[in-house]
Amino acid sequence: PPSSAGGSLLPTSLTVHAPYPNPFVNESHLEIELFTHAAQVRIDVYNVLGRHVLTPFLGALGTGSHTITIDGHSLPPGLYTYVVLAGTEYRTGVMMHLR
Repeated sequence: PPSSAGGSLLPTSLTVHAPYPNPFVNESHLEIELFTHAAQVRIDVYNVLGRHVLTPFLGALGTGSHTITIDGHSLPPGLYTYVVLAGTEYRTGVMMHLR
């Protein structure tokens, strides 16, 4: 969560914006921002039963904004949870795949 310093809000070192489009048919995009340092980043996608179904990204990213594409062609329609792990920080969210 953001912290307050001198009355202004400072972002944490990791921000993950909501996927777009969401719901999606073929692919969705996650925008990830690393503010303070480069990090090893891993994105995992899980189905509603908690089973791992996809790792759309695993690798190093530098500071700045990055857009990762999640390819839904191999996924059945349904509700999915994604987990973005960057260094020791993580964020989670939900997305829906339609046919």
